[in-house]
Amino acid sequence: MCLATDYFGSVSRAKKWLVAYNLGLDAKPLQLCQTEEGIKRVENSIFRLATGMTA
Repeated sequence: MCLATDYFGSVSRAKKWLVAYNLGLDAKPLQLCQTEEGIKRVENSIFRLATGMTA
């Protein structure tokens, strides 16, 4: 949640992103956060967004 809030700039924007279907993850990010592997995938997705890597 902290990474998402830092990237999106507010808690409300981070929450919207976490509950929306993400094509790159093929799931809703929040659903993936139930396992350690899923958390790593979500963190990697945020890192990719923050560094401009979209593909």
